[in-house]
Amino acid sequence: MSKKVLVGHVLEKIKEIEDETVDCIITSPPYYAMRSYGTALQTWDEDIVCEHVWDEIKIRRANLSGGKTKKQMTNKGSFAVDYDDRYSYSYQCKKCNAWKGELGQEPSVNLYIKHLVEIFAECKRVLNSDGTMWINIADTYIDKGKHRKGLYCVPDRLKLSLVENGWICRMENIWHVTNKMPTSVKDRFNTDHEKMFMFVKNQKYYFNQYKVKGKDGKMRSLRTVWDIPNGAKENSNTASFPKKIVEIPLSSTCKEGGLVLDPFAGSGTVLDVAEEMGRDSIGIEIKKEFIIT
Repeated sequence: MSKKVLVGHVLEKIKEIEDETVDCIITSPPYYAMRSYGTALQTWDEDIVCEHVWDEIKIRRANLSGGKTKKQMTNKGSFAVDYDDRYSYSYQCKKCNAWKGELGQEPSVNLYIKHLVEIFAECKRVLNSDGTMWINIADTYIDKGKHRKGLYCVPDRLKLSLVENGWICRMENIWHVTNKMPTSVKDRFNTDHEKMFMFVKNQKYYFNQYKVKGKDGKMRSLRTVWDIPNGAKENSNTASFPKKIVEIPLSSTCKEGGLVLDPFAGSGTVLDVAEEMGRDSIGIEIKKEFIIT
């Protein structure tokens, strides 16, 4: 089976894919205001004839983890101290209002959703008329202002925005992450789930019922809560899919010999599973170091 990786800005690279040639899209975009992957800054919403004048935007975020190390001097000598880089840096053009930064580190959640909608509009272009798109996305807690400690409601914002842009939201699944590490928070329950949406372009689409064995030993249709442990690969992209969460939509909504696309390929789990299950694949990734397939 063929496996292809396009390295670069997703909005530029996806234009290399022809209209209605993809059978299934399975992906997980960078979550909002969470991990910084250290990718090259991308420019969004720009006027290409503008001679940009950039203003720096510096935002302190408790949710942002950089995983960096710095040296500090003490009276006991030099030693390494691990710390989280809690600042997000990006740039806004004074003239055309273009934004330059890392997807997921936008200064507002609305701008983040806008960028995802732009990306998924291109996904809709390349998807076959009977194709499906699966998006795994988690929520983020607000860390400042009067709504501090509240949820941004990112999955719901994205779902509604995509529906307003012509997508049909066919199903909302809950991924119960069975090995999710607890946090030290004391005033709410620990979160151990993420959402997995299924979108389609048309009311008729390819679907092959995925069945599992029930407690009574009989085969039954899979329900919408999936108990699957996290299965990240050992590299810098710790947010990669477990294979099981790819196998379910791939076997259900992508024909044998079909083509699957992951516009946020990361370490390439979707591409690996596609190869194992007899499907062709295309991945798009901004940071080539992540791809280890």
